[in-house]
Amino acid sequence: MIWVQSQTTVVLQPHYSDGNDTYIRSNLPVTPIIGPQDMTAYAWTCGGTLCTGRGFFKIGLESIPEGATIDSAKLFLYANTETAIGFGGEEPQTGNKSGYIYRVI
Repeated sequence: MIWVQSQTTVVLQPHYSDGNDTYIRSNLPVTPIIGPQDMTAYAWTCGGTLCTGRGFFKIGLESIPEGATIDSAKLFLYANTETAIGFGGEEPQTGNKSGYIYRVI
């Protein structure tokens, strides 16, 4: 008997228009920016005071069937070079480019 196993590739990505993607700024901590086109993560100054921005995005896993075995998962993040947040902005984006990804519930 020959067992045939199928493999399905699922591509998941945030959808900015549904309100599940946002970022929070330390200088305005109770005013989330809902549905930005770009995810931001930064440390900069706001009027001479350190301020930070953290992006949040939701990736719906509903399309993965219950009981499915996930062989691998990858996360790709890219700079949007067409906006001021990406490399195309007027201000140079300098300093350490490392970051962290956390699960938020």
